[in-house]
Amino acid sequence: MGLRDGRFCAHPLLKRLGLPSGSLRASFGVGSRLEDAERLLAGIAKLRRDGLGWDYVVDAGRWVPANDSRTYPHWAPNTPGTAGAAPCTDD
Repeated sequence: MGLRDGRFCAHPLLKRLGLPSGSLRASFGVGSRLEDAERLLAGIAKLRRDGLGWDYVVDAGRWVPANDSRTYPHWAPNTPGTAGAAPCTDD
């Protein structure tokens, strides 16, 4: 299972749904397990119950954690665009 933020090449649809800056999408694949779906549902329930656990800011058109002090491997630096698609534009 994977999560991706952005507009997913669906700019008109997201705008119509009132989400012009994008959304979050969960995708399941052949290797996904029941535990993956249960973890996603538990995370959504915790978010609804407790709210955001981090403060977020918009950086290069994407929402990112503010003051993120986690360490990242050299092949996945903590920079906008590395965890999914690059920011979308209306151009």
